Amino acid sequence: MCNAFGADVSSRIRALDGVPDESANELWRNYREMIVASAKEVIGDQKPAKKPWVTQETLAIIEQRRAAMQRGDSDEYKLLTAARRRALRHYKQMWADRLPFDGEEHLRQGHSSAAFANFRQLQETGRRISAPIHDSSGSLLSDQAAILSRWKEHFAMLLNRPLPPLL
Repeated sequence: MCNAFGADVSSRIRALDGVPDESANELWRNYREMIVASAKEVIGDQKPAKKPWVTQETLAIIEQRRAAMQRGDSDEYKLLTAARRRALRHYKQMWADRLPFDGEEHLRQGHSSAAFANFRQLQETGRRISAPIHDSSGSLLSDQAAILSRWKEHFAMLLNRPLPPLL
């Protein structure tokens, strides 16, 4: 991609060699427009993600959802809404799971400021992504599957009680 961009810019500059003398401002404006046009042509318009866990795949789902809404296709819109939520949750969890390991790696390399910047990112997230809870015996659970199993056990015990006696 870098070579294609360089070749495109070079060809555009060679095309300008035959242009009569212009002022410095006009030359700069033309050069800037060439760079931007080449970048759009070779690289394309890519929207940067506002959150670090939003991937290009998720952005594609969001664009498909937007197109379905504009077409008025409510069934596809609902399916894509669910797919978007799943993708965002999944990639956010993957991002949050990776941050502590990245922080530990920074600590091993002696980059404490980068390590604690990673740890602060985990702290700044609004709600807890995966908070450890205690099981029925009191030991701490941090595995996602064990946490879900514990919640299932808790609500089964809470909601499955014998019926009260009839008066």
